Amino acid sequence: MLKGTVDIAIADFPQSLPGIALRNFYHEEVVLLMEMGFFALTFGAESEQCKQQFVAGNFTALKTCPLVLGGMDDVDGHIGLEVMKQSGIDDPIIKARSHNVGTLLKLAVRGVGGCFCPRNSAQATLTEKQENAMLVFSLGKKAKYPIRFGFKESSYQWSVIEEFLECARKAKY
Repeated sequence: MLKGTVDIAIADFPQSLPGIALRNFYHEEVVLLMEMGFFALTFGAESEQCKQQFVAGNFTALKTCPLVLGGMDDVDGHIGLEVMKQSGIDDPIIKARSHNVGTLLKLAVRGVGGCFCPRNSAQATLTEKQENAMLVFSLGKKAKYPIRFGFKESSYQWSVIEEFLECARKAKY
C-alpha cells in the first residue's frame, strides 16, 4: 500500500500504521459454530452442561471436540487457538485446517468439527436452513475486533476514496 500498488484495503489493521490512514468500517466477532447433531454426538449426555459452560465462556470441554481451524495467520485460527490455550488445551483435536472460511463452514455444517469463524462470514455464507442447524457461541471481548479501511496518507485526499468509503458504509448498514 505504501508503494502505491493498492489504493485502499479493508482489513483488521493494527491500531496504527505509519503512513497509512485508517477509518473504521464495522466491528467483527469470531464465534464458535457447531452443527447441532455434531454437538449432541460429541458431548452426549453432557450436551446441556457443555452448552451452559460455553455460554458462560468456559471452553474446557473443547479438549474432546474435533475442530476445523483456520491458519495461525488468519484471525479466526489465531483467536481459536488462543481460546483453547486459555482453556488449558495444549493438543486440540484438529480434523482439518484451511485459510478459506467457506471451506471451514462447509465442513462444520457437515458435522466434521466445531469451527471458529467471523460472525459476518457465517451469516453471509450459510443458508437460513444451515444457520438454523448451528449452535453459535460468543467467545467474549477477546474475539471482537474492528475492521478498517486503510489507505496511504497524503496531503491530498483522492475523492474516489472518500466516495468508496461512503458507498461501502451505506451498503454495510
